[in-house]
Amino acid sequence: MKSEFDTLLNNETWKLVPYPSYRNIIGNKWVFRIKYNSNGNIKKYKSKLIAKGIAQKHGIDYTKTFSLVAKMSIVRLIIAIIAAQNWKIFKSIFLNGNLDVELYIHQPKGFIIREKEIFVCKLRKSLYGLKQAPRAWYEKNSQYFKSFRFSRCYTDTNLYIFNEGNDLI
Repeated sequence: MKSEFDTLLNNETWKLVPYPSYRNIIGNKWVFRIKYNSNGNIKKYKSKLIAKGIAQKHGIDYTKTFSLVAKMSIVRLIIAIIAAQNWKIFKSIFLNGNLDVELYIHQPKGFIIREKEIFVCKLRKSLYGLKQAPRAWYEKNSQYFKSFRFSRCYTDTNLYIFNEGNDLI
């Protein structure tokens, strides 16, 4: 839990602020999982802080939730290219998506700041469990690729291609 909490703080996922009585405050919970290695022994214990997105109110806490889904054939192709080139795969951080609405969650259990118990976390970035989290993550990735002059493929809009000197893809 401490490692996950530190990651959230290092990513500046939220800012601690006084409780705003005019806003919906979303709950959260810790989800735990045990990771095993190939011979069945415990490799590590994992935890994630999940927002209780079911409490979000449409038009207030979120508007759009639609996000494009990658085709598995493209995912397999990219993994094959990575393997053939002997490149490393880095874990994508789903939490880095930027939010387009003002959103608050309660302080995570076990990490409530002493003397600031009535403060809440004003989210700067998305968390697992939020209704708009997949869309926010997709938008951030899309902006990143476009900033390096990648173009979206017409047949699979989740595939970005760098084609120097030719904008027709």
